Amino acid sequence: MLKVTLPALTRAGGSDRAIDQSLLTVVAPVRPERETELRSLLDRLAAELPPFSPSGSGPCLPLAAIPSIHFVRWLVLEGTTDLEGRRIGPELVMAIVHDGPRAAFVRELVERARGALEEIFSYCDPHRSG
Repeated sequence: MLKVTLPALTRAGGSDRAIDQSLLTVVAPVRPERETELRSLLDRLAAELPPFSPSGSGPCLPLAAIPSIHFVRWLVLEGTTDLEGRRIGPELVMAIVHDGPRAAFVRELVERARGALEEIFSYCDPHRSG
């Protein structure tokens, strides 16, 4: 199960007037047996490949084709135990700050980066809640 959080950002200084920027956060449980592979993939994407692929080809994310993106961050949280002793498995976090309406942005993100997103999220377990 994916957790998706879509809070609106507000102007600096505490103004109540919202700006046209949003944060998209996706948290997905990682299959524990694939955590090392996922970390290796993300490390490789960060170290060896250009962060943007304008053509949308190749294994890197075609983020340059989406001009509304300010930044994207990926993080793999290690598994741990909660305060009641229950095991919490590893989780993948994707955070994106972008301009424009959320629904339109998500459609564009999926349209332009579907293959890369599917590859990265294939290490996750869609049947386990995070």
